[in-house]
Amino acid sequence: MAGAPIGSKNGLALKTIELKKEAYKQYCDWIALGYSKKSWFFKHPKHSVCWETMEKYIRDDPINLDPLQKKNAEALSLKVWEKKGITMMEGEIKNCQPAIYQMFMRNKFGWDRDKLDVEQAKSAFEKYFELQKNNYDAS
Repeated sequence: MAGAPIGSKNGLALKTIELKKEAYKQYCDWIALGYSKKSWFFKHPKHSVCWETMEKYIRDDPINLDPLQKKNAEALSLKVWEKKGITMMEGEIKNCQPAIYQMFMRNKFGWDRDKLDVEQAKSAFEKYFELQKNNYDAS
């Protein structure tokens, strides 16, 4: 058999809860500054961990790595970018590019995903009512 068995913890980069907590704090601090989780990595002399590994640690150990901390960091990240948008709208930022800001916000915070969810729900309801009408007409 090649490699470790499924579920093995041998390959974990961060083996102690202290290291995981240190990495998690850095991760949340990074996000709270307004940066993308995808540009984060653990800054430690002996270990290298990317955001995907950190997300796995959070899923696997929500007791020690409280997911609420990440939610709070995400809220602070949104606040950073909302503040930039407000200062731009109030004219405090000269030579700004509102279209670039809008595109950035759509990508970073999924503005279009909310709209897509509404459109998908509407489409599903329309299909449902069409099926109901067809069933009623057939009887």
